[in-house]
Amino acid sequence: MSRRIKSLQLRLTIELAALFFIASCLAIGGLIYGASLAYDTAAQQSVFAIVDKSGRLVEASSPEFASIIARSPPADSEPHYFQLSHFGPLAPDYSGVGIRLDSAAGLLSVMVAQLSGGNQLVHSILREFVLDIAWYVPLFVAFALIVAIYSVRRSLRPLRTASARASDIGPGSISIRLPEADVPSEAPPLVLAVNRALDRLEQGLSIQRQFTANATHELRTPLAIITAHLDTILR
Repeated sequence: MSRRIKSLQLRLTIELAALFFIASCLAIGGLIYGASLAYDTAAQQSVFAIVDKSGRLVEASSPEFASIIARSPPADSEPHYFQLSHFGPLAPDYSGVGIRLDSAAGLLSVMVAQLSGGNQLVHSILREFVLDIAWYVPLFVAFALIVAIYSVRRSLRPLRTASARASDIGPGSISIRLPEADVPSEAPPLVLAVNRALDRLEQGLSIQRQFTANATHELRTPLAIITAHLDTILR
């Protein structure tokens, strides 16, 4: 197990980076999935059917379109156009053309229908949007991470100020207290506890200084008498 990171700023930065990375992966995965659905839908935008001169179906893209062509009159040598409304599971509109062609297999009637232009344009714009936005997601995530790091550093600035103030506290500056303003909501209990401890320490030092001063004053007279007696004895 790796050693626990002690820096709060570094831990928050790593956690935010991991969060943004997961979010970007999910976003890009969703966009790719949406694009794949769009491509799958786009792959079924065209339908066709081929009928020989006897009216027998040779090939068709779907049974539903084959049943429609079976009920339609045979194609002519001149192309004729038709419309399919609400065709398929998603019920879009199709525009088609039919023509009779002479081939090595004989006369064949070919019917081709394609999704109407408006829907095609929508799908094309959707695909372009998905592909374009996929390039912007990493840039947006990187920008959001930079903003988050700046926000974390700015939020921790009062704690750095309190740390600098604490480093100035010494025997000659015991009256200094940690600032309680603008600190994060989680920090005031710790700051208050440190300031109360400094209050008790200052009070104890004041009592000690007062005791030392009193003791010095009380011992001054006996020491003076002893010194006088010693001088007399020496003389």
